[in-house]
Amino acid sequence: MPDPDATQRIAPPSGYYLQLYRGAIRGRDAQAKRDVLARYCDKIASMRLPGVVFHGFPEEMVAAWDGLARLAQNRGLLALASW
Repeated sequence: MPDPDATQRIAPPSGYYLQLYRGAIRGRDAQAKRDVLARYCDKIASMRLPGVVFHGFPEEMVAAWDGLARLAQNRGLLALASW
């Protein structure tokens, strides 16, 4: 029987989280798209929301996660994922 404590997840702080669908972010190259994401994160931080939810395909999210989490963390935001 699985250990029930091993499957417990810590709930994120309450509040509203805005979800950014990365596939809809436009830019001429990867850096331009990252700059757009950064501006969205700046706006979310200015709204004093607790975090941002990055939405994308699982394989792509895994490869990009460290950079996305750092983008959020540098602005005092929690980073969550959705796919």
